[in-house]
Amino acid sequence: MSLPQCICLLLCLLPSFTWADELLEHLKQYEGRWVGEFTLKSDASDYSETFTVEQQYWMEFGKLYGVSVYERPKTGLESADSVITIHEDGALLMEVHRAKETEFYLGVYRDGAIIWLPRDMKRAEDYQTTVTISESEGHRQMTTKGFDTYVHSGGIGHVVFLGKLDLVSR
Repeated sequence: MSLPQCICLLLCLLPSFTWADELLEHLKQYEGRWVGEFTLKSDASDYSETFTVEQQYWMEFGKLYGVSVYERPKTGLESADSVITIHEDGALLMEVHRAKETEFYLGVYRDGAIIWLPRDMKRAEDYQTTVTISESEGHRQMTTKGFDTYVHSGGIGHVVFLGKLDLVSR
């Protein structure tokens, strides 16, 4: 390969390296222990539930690993673990393990937030989550907003959720 061809190849690949680096830097903001609450509400009924959540995230070999523990009033103590990987095309893939169930989500980094959709695109209109991290006066907060769709006796309903977690240690 000639020098001009090498330079052209490098210039073509540079944006993807820069984008991957930007994604990696964004994911590093999640590292640490987070504590807060999630609230779930349904538009189809008077269902509302608030519960405490604790999450721990760490980076290892360019992947973001996480563990989440929460106690819901009706179901008790539950946990989940996750791993987020960055693909060469700039997409994010999150694998979540709960009890005996594994779920996969595709993520898009946009305007300082990550938007998560189910990997099964047939459910893309039924579920969406947006996660942002903000900082004010040295206080860091992770906010999760989203919705899920379910079928009930009256038809289709939505559960909306809002989570606010504070970074308590790095």
